[in-house]
Amino acid sequence: MTRQIQKTEDEAVCFWDRARAEDSKRVNAIMTEKQRIEDEARARDEIMARGNVERLEKDKLRKLEIQRQEQLLSGRTHRARTEAPAGAPGPGIQVFHYKDPEVEEIVRNTNKEAIRRRMSHGELLRGFNPDQATQATQSSPTEEEKAMFFNAQVMLRSQSSSSNTSR
Repeated sequence: MTRQIQKTEDEAVCFWDRARAEDSKRVNAIMTEKQRIEDEARARDEIMARGNVERLEKDKLRKLEIQRQEQLLSGRTHRARTEAPAGAPGPGIQVFHYKDPEVEEIVRNTNKEAIRRRMSHGELLRGFNPDQATQATQSSPTEEEKAMFFNAQVMLRSQSSSSNTSR
C-alpha cells in the first residue's frame, strides 16, 4: 500500500513539475512577444521621429524659398542668392531676378562688351572715319553711331597702343 501511495505521490509531483514547466514556457513566450512588440513600437517611433524631423526641415526650406521669392517680387532686396546646400562650401550660385537693379547693370556691361568686341573687328567703324569730318563731299557718321562709338569707350586701331605698325 505504501508503494501505491508513493507511486501516486510521484506521479502527482511529475504532473506538477510538467505543469509548472509548461507554465514557465508560456510565460517566457508571452514575455518574448511583449518585448518584440515593444521593440517594434520603439523602432516605429524612431522612424516616425526621423521622418518628422525631415518633413520639418523640408517645410522650413520651402518657407524660406517662398519668403525669398516674395521679397524678390516685392522689390525689397537688391539681389537674390541661393543658399548653399548643407555641407557645401561657399555662398552658392548667384541667381538674379529680372527686376533686380543688378540685372540692368549686367545687361549694360554686356552690351558695352559686345560693342567693344565688334569695334575691335571693325564692324562698327566701317562708316566712321575721322578724315570724313574734313571732307565735305562724303557723309559723316550719324549721331547714333557716334554715341555707340563713344559709349563703348574704345579707340581706333590706329590710335591704340596694341597696334602692330611702327611709328
